[in-house]
Amino acid sequence: MIATPPPLLALIGGRLANGSWTLADVPSDAGELIAGRGWHAIEVDLGASTTKSELLAQLAEAGQFPDYFGGNWDAAADCLTDLAWLEPDGAQRSGVVVIVRGAQTWAASNESDAGILLDIMNEAAAWWTIQRRTFLTIWEGRRPPVPALDLL
Repeated sequence: MIATPPPLLALIGGRLANGSWTLADVPSDAGELIAGRGWHAIEVDLGASTTKSELLAQLAEAGQFPDYFGGNWDAAADCLTDLAWLEPDGAQRSGVVVIVRGAQTWAASNESDAGILLDIMNEAAAWWTIQRRTFLTIWEGRRPPVPALDLL
């Protein structure tokens, strides 16, 4: 049996409010652990992206966005608030956890886009809160990748 680290358990155990959270060390198998508990897990590694287009392509692939995804911020926001294609049988999962690795490096050279990404994630969390479902974004790192996260 693989033990789930306590901070990750708190995140996926429903003991934290929807929104963005930093976690210093996200296990490499976190996506599998999250999916194994009945959640949608979306993992992106921004350390492998240098542009907004690369980030959006990676998010679309990890999130299994539908073919009609437009490759822009508005389309990403739409896809993060509509999971119909992931739940074709109507069976709802417990929630969504987006794990963002390498955000500090990416944000350093994409400051404006990093702020937009944070806004999109937080707007999706607010939308899912109204739907009474969980939406968490885990930003891996010891400090927030975007200064606005300091306020959380």
